[in-house]
Amino acid sequence: VGPVSFRTQHGEGSRMSEFLRPYAKKMAEFTDAPEIYHEAVALSVFGELLTRESHRCVLAEGVPRRWTNLWIILLGPSGSARKSTCIDMGRAIINRIDAESLGPDEMSPEGLIEHMTRRDLQGYGASAMFVQSEFSALLLQLRRQYAQSLRGVLLQFYDVPPRYNRTIRKKVYDFANPRASMLGGIAIELLADYGKAEDWLGGLFNRCMFILGRRTRMFGDDPNVPDKVLDDLAVKLGYALERWREHISALEFPPIPLGEAAKKVKRTLPLPPEDPYLYTALARISSHFSKIATIEQIDEDPESIEVGKAAAERALKFVLQWRETVPEILETCFARGREDFEGDRLQKRILRYLKDCKGGRSSVEGILRSCAMKVRDVMEALHDLKAARFVDLEGEGHVENVQLIKQK
Repeated sequence: VGPVSFRTQHGEGSRMSEFLRPYAKKMAEFTDAPEIYHEAVALSVFGELLTRESHRCVLAEGVPRRWTNLWIILLGPSGSARKSTCIDMGRAIINRIDAESLGPDEMSPEGLIEHMTRRDLQGYGASAMFVQSEFSALLLQLRRQYAQSLRGVLLQFYDVPPRYNRTIRKKVYDFANPRASMLGGIAIELLADYGKAEDWLGGLFNRCMFILGRRTRMFGDDPNVPDKVLDDLAVKLGYALERWREHISALEFPPIPLGEAAKKVKRTLPLPPEDPYLYTALARISSHFSKIATIEQIDEDPESIEVGKAAAERALKFVLQWRETVPEILETCFARGREDFEGDRLQKRILRYLKDCKGGRSSVEGILRSCAMKVRDVMEALHDLKAARFVDLEGEGHVENVQLIKQK
């Protein structure tokens, strides 16, 4: 499988794709999964292999500096979108290049840290790809008592702190730049059932790119990818990675910046939405864009010294496809639990929401959609807030709008 020319594939000049386009095109021949799944998996695999110490790609953005690790979670109807099939295809490529980069299936805090330590001692750096074909299992594990610290560890390893130091049962773990990539899949119904408010608002889910896909075609046969196809794709990716390693190591691993043309493309990212919860869900759109643009640039030219305009435009296209689905995902999957209605939590939540709204004003419909779709509870909470002189209720006969009262 040779590099695919964008002249024939996208009409964008003669730029080449070493892996991303050949992989997506070839996998689409063998499965009727949504094509965006293949694009997302390819970005995830490429990004992970660029986090290894010998091939490390560090962006000239972020404090601390960003790496190319992505958390890609395929989202679709239960049992019909071929999420696991696409994940297994990506895992097959990693197995052919660096199987040791795959982290343990058992995601206890200790197991995760032990794996990072082994990778660091082996000279790869504290990097790993965690494959979660059933992402719901990880969400359930985060609720268990023995895994209470797992969430914090995962969030840290996404952000890549300069150093991680921890003592567990008198054993000291100390390594630099731990970075975790993740590739997973979950049914829409299970994300709605198992995702809690703290996942949406506490930073876990806005680090993930939930890639929503629906099949538009049906094959009569089950997927059957010949080993030679996977071997050839792995060779192509390996070749690009080695060209990158030789180039970047000769330059002593400088951070990779966005070129001026790429920065102009980035500035076209849509402004943050006014809805505070949607804003939170999209909080890392800039980070996602920069990581994907960098991966795209190395795929186009493994000897690049900065991200160019064409790579940035391809990243923008992918990020905007993802962004368009976020409101739907949030509306259908974000849910409150019983604990969110205890005491005066709902009242305080509505108050925080109004403070984030433009002019401190919202319709009742907006409050119901964003805070809790329980009419009786919301109306009681609004009357409590009115009695406490936090809000004014507007409307003839029934409440239509709510206005925050400025406190002296």
